[in-house]
Amino acid sequence: MKYCIIGSGAFGINLSYNLLKKGHYVTLITNKFESVSSIYARGVPITNPPLTWLPNMYFKMDNYNFIWTIMCFILTLVNSLYYIKYKKFAINKSKKIIESYNLKYNTCNNKYFINLPEIFNKMMIDMRKNNKFTINIKNVSNDDIKKLSNKFDLIFDCRGSNVTKNYLCENIGGYKLIIQANNQKKKCFSYEDGWFIHSDINNKNNIIVKGGFIVGSKVYDTKKLSDFEKNKIKKIVMNKPFWKKYNCKKIIDIRKGSRQYSVDLLPFYIKKNNIVTIHGGSAVGAILSPYISDCIINEIIYKKKQSYDFSKNRAIKNYNYLLLHFIFIIIFIIYIFYKQYY
Repeated sequence: MKYCIIGSGAFGINLSYNLLKKGHYVTLITNKFESVSSIYARGVPITNPPLTWLPNMYFKMDNYNFIWTIMCFILTLVNSLYYIKYKKFAINKSKKIIESYNLKYNTCNNKYFINLPEIFNKMMIDMRKNNKFTINIKNVSNDDIKKLSNKFDLIFDCRGSNVTKNYLCENIGGYKLIIQANNQKKKCFSYEDGWFIHSDINNKNNIIVKGGFIVGSKVYDTKKLSDFEKNKIKKIVMNKPFWKKYNCKKIIDIRKGSRQYSVDLLPFYIKKNNIVTIHGGSAVGAILSPYISDCIINEIIYKKKQSYDFSKNRAIKNYNYLLLHFIFIIIFIIYIFYKQYY
């Protein structure tokens, strides 16, 4: 069968590789190979940050989607234990799939995965050797995808935050800073002062600082920031305790990007006719994409029931569940206010 993959991020590459391994014809269409998942996923945490870390996180609203934001935080608190348990399970599944490809996730003291793009590059090199694999470098619009649907058995739209957003998702932005620091000892990932910090794989004299939770960010990836925004982020970072802790000298580079998050922080797909759109890959996409891609392929193509639901039905169910909690909290607050003053 013939399949088309739009986008060469974590999901695009893993879906392509998986389908080729199963003997199908695959056409990968992308406008560039440096995706958000390759830029920001060079250090991906295995564990979740502690609740005490969250108040220090840089937060900003670029739109007024307060309901989604509140619901997302409620679910993070209510569902945190299950989410952590599932994440560990899915990571182990993904590791086994990667090992079946004769590849291996590199880790640093079992705290975080490093250099995931190296795995993506090796997969791409292997795919190029397959005569059933075709690459087209070009931009693709929603209208283009509809036209392409007549030529393939299925199309998988994996454009990340560039896919059409729905009420179950939101684009969340953040920053990546490269900082010159005289700190030879720091190698592994850590949560510090509301930011993610790890050593620069390419330069031992630098550390990478990533963070931010910008709701409704319209920027996919850019280094072109206004002087006001640059100075604001620089001031925030330079006043954090880790600046002195790691003997930071100067900020070498700042870039800003966004990912699409689902309300329950896990990806889901929407299938309409023969177009399958992947939503909400967010920060877990890079490390969980081998397992999630395998589940989606088995469910959609081979009609095999999976242990976890990655369809939009799961996301809608959790959204409605959260909405009931949100309404209950509002009613409770009104009741307390009424009892106190009347």
